[in-house]
Amino acid sequence: MSVKVNLLPQESKRDAQQSQQRAVAAGVFVLFLAGLGGVYLWQQGTIDDANETLAAEQNELQMLQAREGELAPYAELQARAQATVGRLELALGAEVSVAGVMQDVATVFPSDAELSSLALNFTDPRQPALGGSRPVVGDLQIAGFALQGHAPGVERLLLSLDSLGSLDSAYATTSTLDDNGVSSFSISAEFGPEVRTLRYVGLDLEDLR
Repeated sequence: MSVKVNLLPQESKRDAQQSQQRAVAAGVFVLFLAGLGGVYLWQQGTIDDANETLAAEQNELQMLQAREGELAPYAELQARAQATVGRLELALGAEVSVAGVMQDVATVFPSDAELSSLALNFTDPRQPALGGSRPVVGDLQIAGFALQGHAPGVERLLLSLDSLGSLDSAYATTSTLDDNGVSSFSISAEFGPEVRTLRYVGLDLEDLR
């Protein structure tokens, strides 16, 4: 009877282990390559999506630029209109309604007084006279006759003028009595900024339509 004896058992076992290790390493490498492929495909998909978004944005930008070119003449017209508004405000921003001023004076003018002259002078804002609290934008000078003399005739007129919101510092520059006790007077007063209409201040383009 013959018996086969493996004279190199350790080497055979070592070869088997090495073969197994190589197989495991190959499997890990394959999995690694598969992972890399998945990452590549995912990144490629992200890049493709980004490129599509970029192309869409570029198309929209081109459309907007074309639209901007079409609207350029209107933008120029708007700029010219806005410049006109600025010039209009500069020229008429200090507008005063003379008719309104005369109506206000007539409203408070006493029935026992007579007006012989009225002068209006409007200027750039200046400091008020002593005792005044608002910028002055003009002056009022009136002259006439008060049937009841200095008081209560001229005095009542001064109080009436002071009641107007647009007037400050009303005072009699002259007051002379005749033989009948009638006062011949002249009065000055200062206009505050309230006398201005402000119709042309802060204009909008829509206001000119």
